Amino acid sequence: TTIVLYTDGISEAMDHAHRPYGVPRLERTVAAAPGNAAGVGRHLLADVDRYAAGQVRSDDICVVCLGRAAPAAT
Repeated sequence: TTIVLYTDGISEAMDHAHRPYGVPRLERTVAAAPGNAAGVGRHLLADVDRYAAGQVRSDDICVVCLGRAAPAAT
């Protein structure tokens, strides 16, 4: 389980047609992300970068992903 906290700079990132990244895409991207919390964060940021494709950003972007480590084997 991973908890994802993000600023509106992610959901409001615009593509070349001035369409926002949006919460539905954010949810799909997080659900499809591989691995642990760090992997989820990297996957999300990479997708936002691809979506915005060099567009000037008008807002800051911050994402915090929290996960729980698996218990150690005994």
